[in-house]
Amino acid sequence: MANPFTSCTLLGFSRVEQVAENLKAIELLEKWDKVIEERLEKHLANAPDMPMEFRGWAKEANHRQLAYR
Repeated sequence: MANPFTSCTLLGFSRVEQVAENLKAIELLEKWDKVIEERLEKHLANAPDMPMEFRGWAKEANHRQLAYR
């Protein structure tokens, strides 16, 4: 949800009670900022490599980094 390149966020649930739990993520989104994103990236260290732009054989800008500029 924090990524501006995301057009749709899917919530998964198997019980009605889980709908409310999943919707609490919206509260976290209001607190999400660049500092949290950087800390998360540092700890996870699993950001994908930049995709290739095959027409020019150059790496494209990392969309995750562009989102918080």
